[in-house]
Amino acid sequence: LGRPGATMDTFPITVASEVRDVAWRSAWMAANDVANYPFDAAADKASVALHFAALKDEVSALHLNLSDDLLMDIKLMALHAAWHTAYSRQGRARAAAAELAEFDNMATAVALARDEVTVRLAEEVRWLCWNASWHTANSRAGYARDAARDLLGFKAHCRGMVQAPYFGVNLGGWLLLERWQCGTLFADFTQEEAPDEYSLSQRLGPAAAAERINAWRDSWVTLDDMVAIKAKGFNSVRVPFGWWTVDGVEDDPGIDTGPFVCRGMKHVDNVVAWAEEVGVSVILDLHSGVGFQSGHHATGRENPQWKPEDWDTDATVRVLAMVAERYKDARSVSGIGVINEPSNAVPADKLVAFYRASYAAIRAAGMPQERVDVFFPAYQRSLSELTSRSFPDDSMVRAVVDLHMYQCFGDSWTCLTLKQHLERASNGAGHWPGMVEVAAAGLSCTVSEWSLRLPDWDPSYGMAAEWSQMTKEEQSAVLREYGKRQVRQYEAGDGWFFWCWKVDVPGEPWWSATECFEQGWMDSADWVKAG
Repeated sequence: LGRPGATMDTFPITVASEVRDVAWRSAWMAANDVANYPFDAAADKASVALHFAALKDEVSALHLNLSDDLLMDIKLMALHAAWHTAYSRQGRARAAAAELAEFDNMATAVALARDEVTVRLAEEVRWLCWNASWHTANSRAGYARDAARDLLGFKAHCRGMVQAPYFGVNLGGWLLLERWQCGTLFADFTQEEAPDEYSLSQRLGPAAAAERINAWRDSWVTLDDMVAIKAKGFNSVRVPFGWWTVDGVEDDPGIDTGPFVCRGMKHVDNVVAWAEEVGVSVILDLHSGVGFQSGHHATGRENPQWKPEDWDTDATVRVLAMVAERYKDARSVSGIGVINEPSNAVPADKLVAFYRASYAAIRAAGMPQERVDVFFPAYQRSLSELTSRSFPDDSMVRAVVDLHMYQCFGDSWTCLTLKQHLERASNGAGHWPGMVEVAAAGLSCTVSEWSLRLPDWDPSYGMAAEWSQMTKEEQSAVLREYGKRQVRQYEAGDGWFFWCWKVDVPGEPWWSATECFEQGWMDSADWVKAG
């Protein structure tokens, strides 16, 4: 939180709330005025004055390093944004242009107050005002889809004033092994012999599996990695782990750990400590549930015969409670994901019941709602399957919808041309669900997995022929643009996590942040604001 006398990168919640309300009421005042709702506009104008006075009082009471001039610039920025969008929707181009020029002047003034607020925080306030204004203008003009998108952006920037968005990376292939990215570990066995961690452990036998897998856990992620992650501009790590790595599951009489190598939490302990040391946050992600949430190899066990009733959601909730209890006081832990990519064959009633029980268990174990998010996947199913069951409800604080936004899996993606891929990287169309649908529901969301992989490996795919005729330099330029567009799209949410930090296989650089940086396909300037 903001400190007296310090340059602020976040506002205290009470200050952020008043800034939010000044922007929101300014936006509605202008939208209602041009739509000829004079009584509503007058009430909004009075509300702006009240919230601005409350903002100044709160800053004074907290002895914050925010001048009256800066606060006035913020208010004027909100007002000019509001009138710009209202006039734009009314078709009054000259008036809209004049207001836009004044908005830009005020935004510049706020950004230049670097002894009071960081550039990042100034940008959050700027886009907060912008999204609030376009939401109201689009609402009054009947553009519901655009209004929903702008509302999601407004909410994201409200959050961004009190907590920086997640600019993160996954520590994948570490505490849940996936063959395709852990080449060394699986080198002695064919795909048919060991497609996943379960079969690898089974093939090796208890002693050899423990020796080999624990050695991997000891060495694949170190303090040096965490230092490098911070240096690359990431501010968070997502740590996927299987239920069998959680200390204590082997003592639960209702859980059969099978051939898995258990007790891996000391490695999570290390990451949590290192994260605090280097200054990044940690999202703990239960990547696999007891009995498995699908038959996909990413659960740790590939099983074509898997059925939804195999997933023991009660036992999975108990595992989450163990994790929450262990890390409830860890200051670097800012979130916990309750499961990864549950099959869309799981009945919605069962999934929502699991989500509710998970949230209750995590909070009951002591994970504080003031600072810890709880992530719930909306994966390959309509969001309405959740929202029609009143999930999440208003009692669930910091409940975040978890999205995966890959553009390389399935016929709906492999048929696209390169131009269409770039367009969708900008607008988010084609995902199930996508950010637009989440926005329409008014929910917070985070993209916890995305990559730079494009479907070029089959000559029949829509972009393959064009891609094969491009030079390496041209391909690199496309990948650079592809990543920039995705990062910009995800600004509408609470952040993102690239999959993943590194891979132990050749020929898959699009999944490795370290290689993407080396190739020039990623640049932290896309998300880290200077100053």
